Amino acid sequence: KDEKIVIGNTMKLTLACDHRTVDGATGAQFLNTLREYIENPLKMVL
Repeated sequence: KDEKIVIGNTMKLTLACDHRTVDGATGAQFLNTLREYIENPLKMVL
């Protein structure tokens, strides 16, 4: 932030699925939605 090195929290998420049943784009969309809920939990109840 402001060209400074700062400590931040990160979390790595991985989704393993059978591509015969789940399209990669659908899996990516799921992970993006999950990320939004983790970053802003109030979205789950609104």
